[in-house]
Amino acid sequence: MNTLRQQKSINEYIKKYIYENDLINRDGNILYMEKTFTIASVLRYCIQENNNKNITKKQIESCFAVLKEFISGNVNIVWNDNKLKVIKIKEGNT
Repeated sequence: MNTLRQQKSINEYIKKYIYENDLINRDGNILYMEKTFTIASVLRYCIQENNNKNITKKQIESCFAVLKEFISGNVNIVWNDNKLKVIKIKEGNT
């Protein structure tokens, strides 16, 4: 179980990742964060599983590779039965 300090650290990491990858766009008073919530859920999952020693370094690296593909629009990510499912987007689809 995460302490408040650990949760703040996780949230700060997620926030940093989102800003470093330029995932929030602003148009006046409107923020567009289309992929942000999915990315945050994957990052939170990886961090928590790592803290609990339930995920390998290779699995974390794989998650980050999937996130890059998701950000690029090459795949979609969905959660299915508490597992990450990656769906390749066919060329020509947006």
